[in-house]
Amino acid sequence: MLNFLQTPPHVYFFIQKMRNHKSVAIASFRSFIPLKEHLQFREKLRLEKKTAYWLVKKDKTILGVVSLTVTGVKAKIGLYKNPFLSQRGIGSELLNIIEEVAKRCKLEVLELEVKRENRRALRLYFKKGFKGRSNLSKILKLSKRVGG
Repeated sequence: MLNFLQTPPHVYFFIQKMRNHKSVAIASFRSFIPLKEHLQFREKLRLEKKTAYWLVKKDKTILGVVSLTVTGVKAKIGLYKNPFLSQRGIGSELLNIIEEVAKRCKLEVLELEVKRENRRALRLYFKKGFKGRSNLSKILKLSKRVGG
């Protein structure tokens, strides 16, 4: 894993390209992030003490991005896989990595939000043990106990 703050510029531009790819953007809460805003976000991360974003690589292949925002013993997580890769199982691998980080940080609960129509992601989260709070919103809030 490589912290966003440690990524060289050409890699950070690739992260923005992944994030704005149609298959990632449609599942995100914002469909497009301009480069200027993407770079400003990276600078804001320098000041954040409770939020971190990592680029996940296996050998030289970029698998995707994971994030963790800590509040007490809980953390809100986020992830997206590299849309330019076709192999299956990457989302599961990214979730495993987030869980390992959470356990090392002695966190107890992981939380996330997902669009209700994102069936593929929901199947993965439920398979990995996340539970949902049912509501009428287009967004589902899921959580999973990982420690404590």
